[in-house]
Amino acid sequence: MSPPRKAPKCLAALSVVLLSVMMFLGSTSEPPEVAMRDLAGMDDGEAVQVKGVVSDMWKSDSGSESLVLTDLSDNSSAKVVWLSEGGPGPSEMLSIGDEACVLGEVSLAQIPPVLFVRDGDFWLVTPCEDVMSLETLSACWALFEGDTIKVAGNLFIDPSGGLFRLCDPEMRHSIQVRWAEGDLPALIGMPVLVTGVLRMDTRTLSLVFFADDISALV
Repeated sequence: MSPPRKAPKCLAALSVVLLSVMMFLGSTSEPPEVAMRDLAGMDDGEAVQVKGVVSDMWKSDSGSESLVLTDLSDNSSAKVVWLSEGGPGPSEMLSIGDEACVLGEVSLAQIPPVLFVRDGDFWLVTPCEDVMSLETLSACWALFEGDTIKVAGNLFIDPSGGLFRLCDPEMRHSIQVRWAEGDLPALIGMPVLVTGVLRMDTRTLSLVFFADDISALV
């Protein structure tokens, strides 16, 4: 009599092990990163990651915080609601103009969809001063009007009107700067980091950056 065949049992055991490994890997893998314009096509409750620039942020009386992330390449945006569980909120970690990434669950109960985020499921990718170029600000200024942001550039005097302007190194984009606290002429020609509020001057229909602080970049 030939000995009993053990191969089927071995294969069955191997299959169980492989299935367990696949389930473990699936449970530990991070949710996919999706474009904001594609959120409406996700399943309700699906976990995803979204990356964009913070263009708005506010707190509610309940303790939750909300922010709007915008993809500057196509101006698509997504509302993110952070649900407080005792940890630091987005307002303590992020600023308007920062590039951030969030991990949350899609809710299709509202149009456009909303991402609900728990503690720690958001993080800074790139700080504002490295995101908000003068080219970006010129193209998307309406998203940041009235907000405090940081922009780097070079100061110069506009020969046509004697106004101070912040320009990029290529001299292709610039914006008028007003600063009441410091000596702007001493910074002419220098690379600087300007922190302030962007506003539209309704009299001249031109953008003005009202500076709260200007520091030379070494």
